Amino acid sequence: MDSHNFRDDLFEDTTLAWVESQSDAHFTQRYLREEESGPIYCETLMAVHGIQEADPAIALIRGPWDWWEHGRISDFVENPDGSSDQILFPVWWFFTRVGLHISPPEHLENDALNLHLPALNLWRVPILLSEHFIGPSSIDVYPDPEGDGMILRGRFHGVEYKVPAVPNSVAEGLHLDAESGTMPIPFPKGSGWIGLLRKLEARAGSLAIES
Repeated sequence: MDSHNFRDDLFEDTTLAWVESQSDAHFTQRYLREEESGPIYCETLMAVHGIQEADPAIALIRGPWDWWEHGRISDFVENPDGSSDQILFPVWWFFTRVGLHISPPEHLENDALNLHLPALNLWRVPILLSEHFIGPSSIDVYPDPEGDGMILRGRFHGVEYKVPAVPNSVAEGLHLDAESGTMPIPFPKGSGWIGLLRKLEARAGSLAIES
């Protein structure tokens, strides 16, 4: 099941039709403009202030995604090979569900980021999606090269949305909005990665108090 076809080459190609947006000081996103039936290539960058330690972020990503605001999870299990599985309902009352097969973290090569950071500071958590979203994704964790925090970078590396009559372009927009907490009515605001951000920045605050 651990079959990933990561397309970081596309994300690094500035000649492609990338559409970018920034919702606030924490979230920057982009997606590759394609035909409505094409696979989803999109990215969310979340800036976490005041902490550069990767381990807490990696632990939350590999564990139960009960930090996903306004969603719910089921069937979480840790596997003997260090991977984990669970089902995520991004909005608890909506029908969309996402199977998450999360592999152990691995070091990411410097040239995949072009950030000139020590290799030991660059981590990737590979995730294979199933159910309504199908395909390879990843979450990378690395120090913010422009500040005192860290960056969490989520990528869809060619993902299909498997709901009849709903084009991938619509699902892509809802996915990005869900991660950044900017979903339109009737969906809830403040969803998704907002909970992860709160947990990590709360940890940063506690560390500041202790020091």
